[in-house]
Amino acid sequence: MGLNIYEDLRPLRRRLAGFRFVIIVVFGMLVLRFWQLQIARGTTYQLQARANHVRPIPESAPRGLVLDRTGRIIAENRPSFNLTLSEDRSATLEALERLVPLPEDVDRDAVLRLARLGPALVKEDIGIDDVSRVQARQLELPGAHIQFVPRRYYPMSGLSAHVVGHVGQLSEEQLEAAEFAGAEQYDYVGQAGIERIYNAALMGENGVQNIMVNSVGRREGVLEQILPVWGESVQLSIDLSLHEVAQEEFGERAGAIVALDPRNGQVLALASFPAYDPNSFSGSFDHEQWSDLMNDERHPLSNRAIQGRYAPGSVFKLVMATAALEEGIITAETEMSCSGSVRLYGNVFHCARASGHGSVDLVEAIAQSCNSYFFRLAPKLPIETIARYARLFGLGKATEIDLPHEVSGLVPDPDWKRRARNEPWYAGETVSVAVGQGAVLVTAVQMAQLAGAVSTGGEIHHPRLFLRQLPSASPPEPFPLARHVPAARRLGLRPETYRVLQEGMFQAVNGVGTAGRARVAGVAVSGKTGTSQVAARGRIAQTRDEDRPEELRNHAWFVGYAPRENPEIAIAVLVEHAIGGGGRAAAPIAKAVLERHFENRRLRERDHARKTAVAIH
Repeated sequence: MGLNIYEDLRPLRRRLAGFRFVIIVVFGMLVLRFWQLQIARGTTYQLQARANHVRPIPESAPRGLVLDRTGRIIAENRPSFNLTLSEDRSATLEALERLVPLPEDVDRDAVLRLARLGPALVKEDIGIDDVSRVQARQLELPGAHIQFVPRRYYPMSGLSAHVVGHVGQLSEEQLEAAEFAGAEQYDYVGQAGIERIYNAALMGENGVQNIMVNSVGRREGVLEQILPVWGESVQLSIDLSLHEVAQEEFGERAGAIVALDPRNGQVLALASFPAYDPNSFSGSFDHEQWSDLMNDERHPLSNRAIQGRYAPGSVFKLVMATAALEEGIITAETEMSCSGSVRLYGNVFHCARASGHGSVDLVEAIAQSCNSYFFRLAPKLPIETIARYARLFGLGKATEIDLPHEVSGLVPDPDWKRRARNEPWYAGETVSVAVGQGAVLVTAVQMAQLAGAVSTGGEIHHPRLFLRQLPSASPPEPFPLARHVPAARRLGLRPETYRVLQEGMFQAVNGVGTAGRARVAGVAVSGKTGTSQVAARGRIAQTRDEDRPEELRNHAWFVGYAPRENPEIAIAVLVEHAIGGGGRAAAPIAKAVLERHFENRRLRERDHARKTAVAIH
């Protein structure tokens, strides 16, 4: 029997084929995985790898400067330092607590959680001693960084607080708002005033510093740095020296002052008293500080110049005189008698002078602020007609000044009363409106605009704080809103009407009128006083201002302009709960501000003449 020398290799071949298949499949999976890692998700992993050794440290852009019309700085920046943590390292945070006292309300868990995503704020605006301690132990504090942050500084403190406003840290709601597009978490943005209106231009563009760290988070060096871009700077039309005078004159009293250039609407002064220190908002601002400001009974955060609504008192007689003249009810020579009171519709209405003014014409009635004259006009003028002329002067609507949160005031009429109170209009209410009482409400900026309209013979310019954008390295772009200034408008009244109003206001200051305390030597000042009641006459009858509780004292007004020919400044002063009426409380403040304005002008003219003489020689 012969031997079979051939072995059956088919099982072996099958096993080898299966092994090759497994190798091919594994190799294919490896190739697929390599493709996924290197090609499909290569960028993602590259960024993750970079993040393991690169830490982006944001650099805040300095905000642009804000200056007054003479170049004095209203808002600038000061250096400050924030302590941040860019890694979830509880040991580092504990070490920092031993070096730097942290705020009591700091949420440590939140800091560690945010540190996983990027630099998390541990403490802002730390002192230079704290900076030194952290820097000296930087090797022991992986993930901790000192971030330089330019912080807003207002060198004049509260002198122009209600104009410039203040900044504050971006809130979560603001982070999503289009108004603050481009702002980043922890950025400080404009919250009020000019800082808010022109925030987009003032805030600039943030930079970033990418630093290299080692495996334990210690800093090794700077890979790249994108420098921040300064915000644009702006010059305002206000003159801080006028604010200084107003602040000194107001003292502890509350109120507002607005001064405009009636030729173009530039705001020369706009101040509200009491004020607040906007520097308080530039750094850490604890709950107690905020609560104190909000609960202050004197309301320092309120801008009384554009948000305070007051009865205009006798200043409204300018509107009444305009309506009566334009409607042909009276002429400048029309005389009426004043015995100290008038009985109308079954009620007695009193004049400011108990003994009466005797027989007066319209110019004398304006100058001496005779209530009886205008009481007698009330039955001859429908409230709708009075309201129409009031609105013609810009009352009852916002002036569109470039400040946020301006209120409109109120010009009442029957339609308003039906909507607001579901009641009809009564004739006796028109008598109160005739002397600026009742439901009519105005703001100080509206009163300054009214004075300016009278001074120019009916030309109204919208008030404007923006003067110019300061030169910068980049091509100048128009500021938002700066290119949308509403055009001036004319009232369209008869020239005779303006002549009567102007003569009455001139005599009020320079004749036997109520505004004599506003006289300025060498300058022809024209004006009108007003005293608006804040309590029913029965509660304050036969009592002196000094003897009343402060909350029951009347508000005092003065509005005016100067000089008489070619006027260059129109002014409104409001003193809340004043001792004395407009002539005693408000007119002297206006005088002081007008004196400073014309003194400044004389100094400028003298300097110009000196420079011209030097240039000639």
